[in-house]
Amino acid sequence: MKLATLLASAVALLGYAGAHGQVQQYQIAGKWYNGYHSYAPNSIQRSFTSGDPLLDMNSNTIRCNNPGHAALEQATVAAGSSVTAYWGSWPHTHGPVIVWMAKCPGRCSDYDGSGNRWFKISQGGLLGGNQKDGEWGQVRMIAQNASWTTWIPESLAAGEYLMRHELVALHDPGKPQFYPQCAQLTVTDGQGKNPPSSAYASIPGVYKTDDPSLNINIYASDGQKTTWAAPGPAPWYG
Repeated sequence: MKLATLLASAVALLGYAGAHGQVQQYQIAGKWYNGYHSYAPNSIQRSFTSGDPLLDMNSNTIRCNNPGHAALEQATVAAGSSVTAYWGSWPHTHGPVIVWMAKCPGRCSDYDGSGNRWFKISQGGLLGGNQKDGEWGQVRMIAQNASWTTWIPESLAAGEYLMRHELVALHDPGKPQFYPQCAQLTVTDGQGKNPPSSAYASIPGVYKTDDPSLNINIYASDGQKTTWAAPGPAPWYG
């Protein structure tokens, strides 16, 4: 048993070391949940085969990574509670951290994330300074032990939801890199409220290849700009 435990630990460490960008653990209302791994698929997180970036913003894999199959488990969280995603490590410093939710039209195990159902509940874009040397959301995330804490809107209607954590790396001019990860949640104790229609977006669909915000060049004149407009709707906080 000891040998088996050591081998399992070694495999886990190798998996984490090889990861480029993935949520490795969640802390939800004080309880810990592991992220998805092929050797330990019982997770609240939807499946993926690699921590490498997704480059095609028009592909369905942009929703919940590739292949993004339904998770085998689901976490229960009360509206108003916190969800912290731990990425473990993250090498990039230019780009936003965005957290989305989508209410599943039934069971999340039967929902692929399609439709105009996604809304933001947290967003850290350019928080200070200029685009080249300033504080992006990803800089703050790294400073927080590669973690990002979000609160479920207290007024949100109860039900089953997908929560999508996303990092968009903008260090390569004109070639944005997307790192989406989805977890399945059951929200309880809500107040029955849904976001306004203006808060919703489809994924794919919310991002456009010609969007100036996704095609910045931090090494040219863009780098001196002190503002950055995040694509998509504004976050909804309830």
